[in-house]
Amino acid sequence: MSTNLDGLPQKALYTPGEVADFLRISVRTVYRWHDEGRIKGLKFAEKTLRIPRQEVVEIVILSQTSNE
Repeated sequence: MSTNLDGLPQKALYTPGEVADFLRISVRTVYRWHDEGRIKGLKFAEKTLRIPRQEVVEIVILSQTSNE
């Protein structure tokens, strides 16, 4: 999983695919984390999920503190 924000584009919302690419995880993992409540997202339609930037930032921060 990525541990800094250098490669994260400056956007308010990301697709699950963008989050997965940045964190180097599978898209299914992003959806699973959302379903489990580990990451918050906005559902615009049944199949349209967007993840706010702050959620991605928090995951990166948590991964850095757990590795220390």
